[in-house]
Amino acid sequence: MSFNKDRVVELPDFLHDKASNAPESGYGVVTATVILKDGRRFPNIKIAWGHQIVKYEGKTNIPFSTEDIVDIEIER
Repeated sequence: MSFNKDRVVELPDFLHDKASNAPESGYGVVTATVILKDGRRFPNIKIAWGHQIVKYEGKTNIPFSTEDIVDIEIER
């Protein structure tokens, strides 16, 4: 998986354990839906090492920031 390391978004601290304990979809990577404060949902988000959002499928940039995130749902 390739990603733009200049555009990595950190997962909020309170979600690190949830992401770290989820089954991996690739080496060190979890796939999740990110839920924002305003209710928007972004599926197919790649979270690396339990804390870094590194890729949003089909997009060149991640369209939200750490402060916007309220939850994640792990995709199977």
